Amino acid sequence: MQEIFQETEFISSYDTYDFVIGADEAGRGCLLGPLVVGACGFFISKQCAILANSPHEVRDSKKMMPQKRQEVLTYLQENVNVLSSTCIMSAEFINERPGLLNVDTAEMEALSIFEILEKLENVPNFRELKYLIVTDALSGGHGQHVLRVLQEHLKSKDFSLNFDLHVFKKGDDKFKAISAGSIFAKCERDRQCKLLNIYKS
Repeated sequence: MQEIFQETEFISSYDTYDFVIGADEAGRGCLLGPLVVGACGFFISKQCAILANSPHEVRDSKKMMPQKRQEVLTYLQENVNVLSSTCIMSAEFINERPGLLNVDTAEMEALSIFEILEKLENVPNFRELKYLIVTDALSGGHGQHVLRVLQEHLKSKDFSLNFDLHVFKKGDDKFKAISAGSIFAKCERDRQCKLLNIYKS
């Protein structure tokens, strides 16, 4: 297994990877409602077709109108070439752990990424593929923490995988996989807020 953590603007060898997973969160810093982490993954060979057939541009969810964001979510959910995972952290849980939000968010990202990898277990040559994992930078040390927790999950399933982990500032503007993850996170958070009767259009 190869692990790389680096904060950089570009990955020059993008096409050398087989599968990409992007993760992002929604609700960080909000006064009400849960924090949600979304992860989205697809084979890089399928990426152009996935993006080209989307009803709207896949981009940072914060920069999309709610209706367009929901339409893209539905498209991604129905696309057989797209895998996704979401994890929810309740407001109560956040309030019970003051000062630990960065740590908890990193652990949720690692879990969401791992759940996508689990879904790939039955893919031929699953253990021989090269994986690119990209996340949005939240704080110093964020990438190392995601990596450590992800390694623990992989070890629990005896998964020995070849992956590189990269963390980017404003990554949801730079990588479509992170943008897609942010759409899953934001739409799920909006749904949760509606259930709590605190949603405002």
